Formats: sequence, C-alpha cells, structure tokens
Amino acid sequence: MLNGPQSRKLGRKFKQLNCKGGKINKLLRYGNHKIPKTTAIFNMSSAKDCAAAKLNLCPVIKKGIPCYARKTEKCRSMGYDMVVKHRRRQEKYWDKHSAANIADNIVKILQNKRVDVDKFRFNESGDFKTQKDVRKMSIVAKRLKNAMDIISYGYTSRSDLDFSKANFLVKGSENNKGNNGRVHRY
Repeated sequence: MLNGPQSRKLGRKFKQLNCKGGKINKLLRYGNHKIPKTTAIFNMSSAKDCAAAKLNLCPVIKKGIPCYARKTEKCRSMGYDMVVKHRRRQEKYWDKHSAANIADNIVKILQNKRVDVDKFRFNESGDFKTQKDVRKMSIVAKRLKNAMDIISYGYTSRSDLDFSKANFLVKGSENNKGNNGRVHRY
C-alpha cells in the first residue's frame, strides 16, 4: 500500500483520468454512416420518447413514413435495448446538468481527442421538449463555438418553439421551420 506523497500523486492521476468530461465521455458518439467522425453527436431523448412525435408535430410520421431514428431503435441487429437505453442515459444527463457544465465537459473531452471535432450534432433522435431546451442548447452551442470554434446543428419538428435567437443551426423537418441556418450572432 502506498503512503504519503506517492499515494496523493496516484490519487491525483486517477482523479484526472476520471474528470476528463466525467460521465458525458461515455455519452458522446462520433459520426455515423452519414456523418464524419469529426462530428460529436448527443441526443436529448430517444426517438421512442420524442416530444414532437408525442405532440403530433412530426410531418414524417404524419405522412406515414417510418422515423429514421426510430428504425435504429427497433433494429434488433443493432441492439435495440442498448440504443434506447443509451439515448435515455443521454436524456437523463441533459436534464440533470446545467448548460455550462455540459459544454465545459464536452470541451474537456474534445480537447483530448486524437481526431479534431469541428461540429456538434444534437438530436440525431428525439427532439426539444420545451423552449427551455432551446435556450439551454443555445448556451451549449455558444460555449463550444467560443472555446473550440465548433459549429452546433440539428433538426427539429417543433414548429411551436422559437428558434429565432438560437446560437446554433437548426433545420425543420419540412425546411420551413427552425432558423434554417440563420444563427443569432453571439
């Protein structure tokens, strides 16, 4: 057993390894079959729990087209339970932590990655639950932009929310909602 300075030094090293972004480190994903590995991905909810779908605001579902994000959650070969559980852990993290804490932890993680990340994609599945989520994502996006020049973007079916002052790019499902690429200058 180590005592004194050696023990404290080892303790600090262990703490540093665990503190590089904390739990969110396991919640970020990088790229998919359409998006390059230079894009970090984080979801506010699963497609199964999508606020837009529950409010009947999703034009894709209204047209009877299967939701792309929901397909990955249903696909057994991809590990259905694993995908939904992962996205629900992301949602829990999003709901529990402040925007500043989330952004600061993401920055810590990305500063230590071998591959430079230049974009942050939110809501590969799910959607904003409330206007509060829009404001929170604006803070996260602004901090990522200021700290690492990362562009934040996503898609939404929430035509009932205001994105006019959002500090991120957001496209509506039918290309006429969201801020359509116009970003409030910060």
